[in-house]
Amino acid sequence: MSKILENAALRLEFDREEGGLVAVANKLTGETYAVTRDSDDRARGSKERSRLNKKDNKPMTPLIVLAGQSNAQGWMGDGRILRREPVDDRILFRWIILGRNNMLSGESQHGQGWETLGVQNGICGYGNPALHFGPEIQMARTLAKGGERMAVVKATIGASSLYGDWRLPGQGGLTDAMLSEVEDARRDLRAGGRNARVRGLLWIQGESDADTDEHAQGYGGLLAELIAKLRQQWKEPGLPVVLGMDEQHPGPAARPRVVEAQRAIAGADPMVAWTSMRGLEKADESHLANAGLMKHGERLAGALSRLWEKEEPT
Repeated sequence: MSKILENAALRLEFDREEGGLVAVANKLTGETYAVTRDSDDRARGSKERSRLNKKDNKPMTPLIVLAGQSNAQGWMGDGRILRREPVDDRILFRWIILGRNNMLSGESQHGQGWETLGVQNGICGYGNPALHFGPEIQMARTLAKGGERMAVVKATIGASSLYGDWRLPGQGGLTDAMLSEVEDARRDLRAGGRNARVRGLLWIQGESDADTDEHAQGYGGLLAELIAKLRQQWKEPGLPVVLGMDEQHPGPAARPRVVEAQRAIAGADPMVAWTSMRGLEKADESHLANAGLMKHGERLAGALSRLWEKEEPT
């Protein structure tokens, strides 16, 4: 028999007869630490840094997927000014700028597979290629301050609509390319001895769906279906999802239905959160500046953490 004590961040399991700590579940990362004891040292614990997969006993790495258009990418994030922090070396990072669309007609641009958190070199507001960064930097840093290892996959491209560019899984759009990148990322982690569980989707997109009344009106239905299908694809029925877009962008400002759609989805699904970009520094009418991108990352981290607090330990 076990005794359970828990708060918003941790779930502790004790042996009811001997009173010893058996396991610790971190609700913020989804990881579980199994505590073992023997006759020589009953208090000595063997701590797993990641939750173990029940089938093959490989450590489980929490995987966060960041997807969307230019403010997810960081179109005006000047990578030349970004300074590395020690925590960056604990964060696995992989990025792709999706190609074969109006913004990038050629092949996708990408890094060298799994690296540590840092700037990217691809098409952006400073050139093609040029060093840039997005909200992933401060988002991942904020979440990793507790010392937990995580992995982030970033799949973005500016000026991309859900109705015409991303589309639903199986329709040959950017979503399929993103899914392929996530699967490649998980496969590479498995080859290195780790599994990866998708623990969050950050969807920063919607401005380009406000180009017409018809597209703005259809956005909510497409987005809700996309979330459902991605949860099914990743076998995570309760996958935490954080939504957002620049509601002051000319498109949503003229057709706020796209913003209302995101907020309605978040209001109806307890595992979906909506975030605002109001008050964040901007480089122009459409894009966040360096400081705005960093603050946006903090907002995304906070929203995702609050969703993780709602989850039951697994």
